[in-house]
Order: sequence, then structure tokens, then C-alpha cells
Amino acid sequence: MCEAVEKYAQEVAEEREKKAEKRGEKRGEKRGEKRGISRGEILKIIKITVKKVQKGYTMEAVAEDLEESVDTLRPIYEAVEKAAPDYDAEKIYESLDK
Repeated sequence: MCEAVEKYAQEVAEEREKKAEKRGEKRGEKRGEKRGISRGEILKIIKITVKKVQKGYTMEAVAEDLEESVDTLRPIYEAVEKAAPDYDAEKIYESLDK
């Protein structure tokens, strides 16, 4: 009888562990999705900023067009300026990530 109880307790523990792993996986997937969406949004802003910088827009004008504050746009705008003349959006993004 004691052996049956131990086996049942082990099965319950294993089931709980599996459920916890699944919850952890789902959380990880959601975080990954959010990071991917955020990355995509930032890359879009970088690409638009590149186009505006190439046309000679000031930081203030770009911020106004994007409906962002100058403080929010500043790191992106400055990174875009430093990236000239390549303007590789991926490299600009990576430079912001450091």
C-alpha cells in the first residue's frame, strides 16, 4: 500500500512539473512575441527616420511627423546620423541595443 501511495505522489509531482513547464513556455513565448513586436516597431521608426534624415529633416521635425517626443526620438535620430552614409537599419538597431 505504501508503494502505491509513493507512486501516486510521484505521478502528481510529475504532472505539476509538466504544467509548470508549460506555463513557463507560454510566458517565454509571450515575452518573445512582445520583444519581436517592439523590435519591429523600432526598426520601422529607424527606417522612417533614415528617410527623413536623408531629406534633411531636423530631429524636431521628424519627432513631430512621428508624433513622438524629441526625447524619445533623440537616441534613434543620433544613431541614424552616426550611421551615415550606410543607414543600415539593423546595425542602427543593434547600436541602440548596446
